[in-house]
Amino acid sequence: MSKIDIAIAGSIVKDVFIDEHDRHVSTTDGGACFIARVAKGLLGESVNIHSYGKISEDLPVEEITRKIKLFPQSTEDGNRDNRSRKIFRHLNQPKTALPECIVSPLSPHPTIAHNDEKKRYDFVIIEDSCRSNYDQKGVINEIVNKLESVIENSSHDSIPRVVVKLKRSIRENNILLEALEENYSKKSIIIIEADLLRLEGLSISKDISWERTAQDFLMEWYNNSGMKCLRSFSHVIVQFGITGAIYIYKSDSANVVKSISSRVHQLYFDPIAPRTGVFRDPDYDGDVIGSQTFFSLSIVKEIINLMSRQLGDETSIMNAIGVGIKKGIRRCQINYTEGYGGEINNIKSCLEDPCGKCKPNAFVDIDIETLKIANGRVPIGILSWSLLNQTSEYQLLDIARDIVIDGIDKVLNNPAPNRDRILWVPVVRFSDLTVIDRRELEGYRTIYRLMAKAIISEPDTPLSIAVFGPPGSGKSFVVRQLAESIPTEIDVREINLSQLESFEELKEKIEGIKKDDYWIESTDRDRQLLVFVDEFDSNLKEQELGWLKYFLAYMEDWYRTPEWKSSPRKNGNSPGNIIFVFAGGTSRNYLDFTREDTSLNEQM
Repeated sequence: MSKIDIAIAGSIVKDVFIDEHDRHVSTTDGGACFIARVAKGLLGESVNIHSYGKISEDLPVEEITRKIKLFPQSTEDGNRDNRSRKIFRHLNQPKTALPECIVSPLSPHPTIAHNDEKKRYDFVIIEDSCRSNYDQKGVINEIVNKLESVIENSSHDSIPRVVVKLKRSIRENNILLEALEENYSKKSIIIIEADLLRLEGLSISKDISWERTAQDFLMEWYNNSGMKCLRSFSHVIVQFGITGAIYIYKSDSANVVKSISSRVHQLYFDPIAPRTGVFRDPDYDGDVIGSQTFFSLSIVKEIINLMSRQLGDETSIMNAIGVGIKKGIRRCQINYTEGYGGEINNIKSCLEDPCGKCKPNAFVDIDIETLKIANGRVPIGILSWSLLNQTSEYQLLDIARDIVIDGIDKVLNNPAPNRDRILWVPVVRFSDLTVIDRRELEGYRTIYRLMAKAIISEPDTPLSIAVFGPPGSGKSFVVRQLAESIPTEIDVREINLSQLESFEELKEKIEGIKKDDYWIESTDRDRQLLVFVDEFDSNLKEQELGWLKYFLAYMEDWYRTPEWKSSPRKNGNSPGNIIFVFAGGTSRNYLDFTREDTSLNEQM
């Protein structure tokens, strides 16, 4: 088979990197130019890449400035205590204007000399992150009009020949989407990041559970009017960071094209992503450009393999795109783990030659048989849907027994000798606490996010959380594991009210914590305080819930006390934050604690 010709059209930017002291480190051509460089390394010798390698100085190109710093390299098991190697990443959320220029071999820019005389291409990749102004509309329409020759080459099959990376919101991409929708909706793959949909106002949960996120997205997909233009396309992929994706495929074989039954919803996810099930946390670990590029080109690579085998049926296309999604997730993780390398002098070469020594592992072929990226269908309207129940076919007691005997790592997400298939289940670890149940995970993650947010922000009052459960149910253990899994030092102090007899004793305990040299003299911003108050609902002498009134002042006025105001942490503009966790000892749940419906409880 002759080489496949791929045209890359897209916006262009200048990626400017500076260090923490605002000193210039490097400037490289980004956008479509970066895609072309990665494509040459990933797609290999079987393709010809047609794009612009360098940007002329007279183009109206925006600069994206990214501040870099060293981060401990995240290991595969998520252990951030391993500081043997540090790599550069950039700080999250660069502030920049949108690019103003699109370049494409299908529609050469008038100010750029382009020697490629080829008029027919086998495949087109389009990235649009530019402003929706009149000039760009003309360029986009001209590019889309020239796609006809690309589609003509594939009239005998259903293989998509156009991949569109959306870098702006759907509303801002109306020009491109409307131009493609009319004639090329069946031959195009639309790839968009979930965070862009969230910025557009779609209610899609994040870092709670895969089941909740998938169901939230499908609710918006079918009910949000802003998704109407995307629903016209046969292939839509929503990328969730570097740990997952949802692929929605509209089947041509269905009798009613617009019905829900005509669509297949597949969730792809990393079941064992490091630390709390999240591979990348830009707030703590920085970020790296190129995630969507590696993801998209991995899908393109599998489609090209399909073309070389001359397979174009519906099942083959879906399977090829699914394999591309799995490999794309893994390559994104490699790209992120390696960052920009460990030497500041090599950052420019790492970006200009991404297939060189910087990230060789991202370009080698990945064995799909050993790749631990799972997938499963997402049902519609089943609120209690659980990946654990779905993959185990509700044989939960058998799985629980096997986990006790063999351990969770041997039973889940790995081949087992006594099973004919792998049980793909999200396994989330908070330090020494392992969670696989959706309901438990959503509750723990909610508390974890509240605690993490309270630590990195500067609240007016301490965060106060109440937890309930019978004695011995693990309240203290769970809270400690959630706190230990946050990537900052948290000093946990415990007060057991069942061992105290008066407010004076409680006051002495709290004042001792506030005056502790270990805590109060620390100017380390990463050191935080968690006060665990056990059996806070116990009686004070004979007064029911008698301790509560004494905690209200501490919950509201801790940051305004004289000891706190005079501490070096405040004087050094490095405030530490306080978290109160109140654990019930006599109340099994919140309803018991509120003392409501007691007569009903007694009857039951």
